[in-house]
Amino acid sequence: MLKKICLISCFLLTLAACKDEFISSIPDYQVYLRRDLTFLMDLYMPNGYKTYTTKENAVDELGFGGILVCRSTDGENMYAYDMACPNECSCTVRVYPDGFGNAICEKCGSKFFIGYGTGNCIEGESPEPLKPYRVNVSGTEFVVILR
Repeated sequence: MLKKICLISCFLLTLAACKDEFISSIPDYQVYLRRDLTFLMDLYMPNGYKTYTTKENAVDELGFGGILVCRSTDGENMYAYDMACPNECSCTVRVYPDGFGNAICEKCGSKFFIGYGTGNCIEGESPEPLKPYRVNVSGTEFVVILR
């Protein structure tokens, strides 16, 4: 009986220790971006992208450094990230997509893989990935919100 209790306790502790939540050094700012995909043809293509650094509508909230919305490398999904480089942690130092599934910091040169939603640093100094945002797609419209 004691053996079973120990095994169950270890299992529960392991589950509690595994968090799927990522805490970014980029501060949480309001995020809300709603757009119609009909006129954003680049976002239909694999590795297509669009950056948002200035509000186009009164309800737009663009996070800390702006929002990068991109289509996955296989063209199946959409992802969004804060454009602030986590290595620089400044709202004015941004990453920009290269059209090949990566985003590169304009200052430190860190390169992040954005093609499948990870935002992981694949080259350079950044100790963490890009800050991700949630993208909800419904019909021809997408909405980006804070996770």
